[in-house]
Amino acid sequence: EQETIAEALCDTDALIESLEQLIAKKRQIKQGAMQELLTGKRRLPGFRVKPGYKQTDVGVIPDDWDVVSASGVCLKIQDGTHFSPTLGGNDYLYITSKNIRFGYLDFSSASRIDAVQHRSIYKRCDVKKGDLLLTKDGANTGNAALNTLDEEFSLLSSVAFLRFNPNKYNSAYFLQQMLTSHGQRQMQDAMTGNAITRLTLEKIKYLHFPSPPNKAEQTAIATILSDLDAEIAALETKLAKTRSLKQGMMH
Repeated sequence: EQETIAEALCDTDALIESLEQLIAKKRQIKQGAMQELLTGKRRLPGFRVKPGYKQTDVGVIPDDWDVVSASGVCLKIQDGTHFSPTLGGNDYLYITSKNIRFGYLDFSSASRIDAVQHRSIYKRCDVKKGDLLLTKDGANTGNAALNTLDEEFSLLSSVAFLRFNPNKYNSAYFLQQMLTSHGQRQMQDAMTGNAITRLTLEKIKYLHFPSPPNKAEQTAIATILSDLDAEIAALETKLAKTRSLKQGMMH
């Protein structure tokens, strides 16, 4: 009986270890793909327009790429309310920096507020589906994710949204740029404040990134990287479930 119990638990341990190794491998693949695709070092089929590369302040990029600023590619950049509403309403989600993770949203701890307060906040900060949410205050400054919700919600001032011009730019591409070491370093360099780190809206507007000349190439790059993110997220979910199963088996 001891051997049977031990064998079952050891098999689960082996599955956990194999999932951990696979996730680490997928993360390395994603990191390598980001380094190649987001700098134009490797071009996807059908998109190379002009041969050669050039030196810019964001590094070496293809001759037909540009360095663009957030203010130049966005229709609107705005942060949330600077006055904390009364929590406990049931009408609208109230999103703060704790809900913005590194590349994804987590609404598990989100609060709600009533419609009257929401309308007052939303009048100034009308975040919409597809906008890029960026943490600008506190320990999680630099965390960014795309808004995937159809419904309206209110933002606190610790989060800003960037609305990209949909005719020319793909917001998912610029999300991936913000998650690179170059994007994170820019935000670290732009922070002010000793006790509390903070990104101002003005400094967010001056963030700059390399960009392909057309939205189609941006979309193709973003799709590949987003698919890798989805694979990693699915494996992490499976790993969490397997760990929970192991805990239950031990009990």
